[in-house]
Amino acid sequence: MRKFLLEIVVMTLMLGYEGASSQTRERSQIPVKYTWDLTPIYASDEAWQAAKTELVHLFDGILAYQGQLGQSAEQLFKCLDLNSQIGKELNRLRSYAAMKYDLDTRDAHYIAMRQEIGQLATEYHSKAAFIEPEILQIPPEKLKKFIKDHQGLKVYEFYLNDLLRNRAHLLSEKEEKILAETGLFAGSAASINSVFRNAEFPYPEVTLSDGSHLKLDQATFSKARTLPNRQDRELVFDTFFGKMNEFRLTFAAQLDANVKKDLFYARVRGYKNCLEALWTPMPSLSKYIIP
Repeated sequence: MRKFLLEIVVMTLMLGYEGASSQTRERSQIPVKYTWDLTPIYASDEAWQAAKTELVHLFDGILAYQGQLGQSAEQLFKCLDLNSQIGKELNRLRSYAAMKYDLDTRDAHYIAMRQEIGQLATEYHSKAAFIEPEILQIPPEKLKKFIKDHQGLKVYEFYLNDLLRNRAHLLSEKEEKILAETGLFAGSAASINSVFRNAEFPYPEVTLSDGSHLKLDQATFSKARTLPNRQDRELVFDTFFGKMNEFRLTFAAQLDANVKKDLFYARVRGYKNCLEALWTPMPSLSKYIIP
């Protein structure tokens, strides 16, 4: 019984619950006033592409600070400021691509955009992998003096102190660069799970006590499991999880891959276990691995 309940909890967490209307509809059927307006982020896909191209040209600029961070507070500030600028734009690009993908997870164009920004983020992280190991080569007292003497570094004071606190879990520049490249595949399990459950999973249908038919996708299950008729609730629950149970080996393989990823990062960074790694997050400003 406990094993059964655990399986239910795991699969429920993987699928998530979202309140929505009783039936799935295509976006073209939704009134415009109820749809996302992404133009405040980028006016169009073409604007997104232009911003992405412009940002890529900044990537090599971070390399100009390699070997310079301990020379002066100004050099450190300029490096962190550029790193932050690039990180913010990467997140804007990611947000637009991710939300466009969420509109229709079957659309190959936005799947490609989402994957592309993930690859670009990994590319930048690899270039910027020198930053934190190099900061940690600066004597702590000297680093504190940099923060005290340079007003601009006040913004990064918490980050720098957190970096010092976690220095035991940071690797050498070469090792951090290698670790950065794992971003190319680190999110694969999550990506596969997202595509499967949002685009290809064959959600079942039920006929309720009032004769109405209902397709049990993520949104409708969330609503239907609270129906006033107990027999309807039982039917909905058994049908939904019964269909999921048919693919339990697929879900298990995805979960296994994700657990192994967490184990890998925990062990490589010298944590006792995944839980310790989770509650001792790395403070990095240069980690933008996007599944």
